[in-house]
Amino acid sequence: MEIAIGARTNLEPVVSQHLDINLCTRMILTRNSVHLITSLGPVILEDHKNQTVDAGFNATFNCAAKVHPMPSITWIQNDDALAVQLNLRIQETDIFLDDEQIYSLLIIKDVKREYNGKYYCFSNNNREKASKPAFLSTKDLGETYALYFLSWH
Repeated sequence: MEIAIGARTNLEPVVSQHLDINLCTRMILTRNSVHLITSLGPVILEDHKNQTVDAGFNATFNCAAKVHPMPSITWIQNDDALAVQLNLRIQETDIFLDDEQIYSLLIIKDVKREYNGKYYCFSNNNREKASKPAFLSTKDLGETYALYFLSWH
């Protein structure tokens, strides 16, 4: 998108005042005009939440992003882009809601302590990027049963 503000126009440079978008703006000054060049960056619409899960159970993170052109979502564990892809217990599902919005689920099956850490929802539309972290922590079933037992006595 390009907005040209010339010397004879009364166009105010109000961009993205109440819109749900990220804008990266660059200004180009010429002899007779000012040009604002903006590119749209992804917006993460739904943040995934920190979770504490009993060992052996499943954890699910969800994330939604919107931008034009359509963004992709990649999940990253502890700053390691391959950790999610290489773990057979982790399943990614992307649902395309329309031509600008994507919803993604990350399901971690049979959670183990080594899966603890930071999980990023990383959105990219080949122009701009956005990411949001959430943390996964596990507790052993023994801890859960001990707390349950103590709460009844």
